[in-house]
Amino acid sequence: MNPTTEHPIFINSTVVDDSGVQSVNLYYRTNGGSWEMNLMILTKNSIYQVIFSDVFDKNDHVQYYFKAIDDSVNHYISISDNNGLFYGFIISKPSFGISAFGFLTFILVLPTITLLTRKRRK
Repeated sequence: MNPTTEHPIFINSTVVDDSGVQSVNLYYRTNGGSWEMNLMILTKNSIYQVIFSDVFDKNDHVQYYFKAIDDSVNHYISISDNNGLFYGFIISKPSFGISAFGFLTFILVLPTITLLTRKRRK
C-alpha cells in the first residue's frame, strides 16, 4: 500500500548511540530533483519522526535517507541510505475507504540506525 495525497505521511526511525544522539535528519527528493532536509523530532524511546502533509502530488516518486550525528566529542555521523539505493515510495491516487478512526495515515518504520556500527567523522 502506497501513501496518497489525502493523508499525512509519518516516517519513523529508531536511532541509538551510547553517547547520545545530537541530531537526526531525513533527506528526501521528489522525482529525482534536489535533495531537501527535514530535522526529525524525537518522539519517545529513541524514535525519531518526520511528518509530511500536503507536500506531494499524485504519482510523485519520493526517495529518502537518514543522517544521524552522535553526541560524542567527535560527533560521529551515520548514514542509512539502503546501501546507496535509498528508501522510497510513490504517491497513489486517493482511496475512498475510511478506517475505523475516519482517516488513514501512512507510517513508514525503518530499521534501527545504530551509530556505533558505522561511524564517519563529521
